[in-house]
Amino acid sequence: DLEELKEQFEKLKRNGTNQNVNEEANERLKNITMEAETLAKNVEDKMKKIE
Repeated sequence: DLEELKEQFEKLKRNGTNQNVNEEANERLKNITMEAETLAKNVEDKMKKIE
């Protein structure tokens, strides 16, 4: 019936939003990880120069 269809549609919309949020979070996490790796490499290079 119509009410049930509306409910299912709302659920789908919510899931779509959650997926977007997850994709954004994953992208941010990837960027942070890359920055951290770059930073670690820079520190390592500087430590070698000091030695």
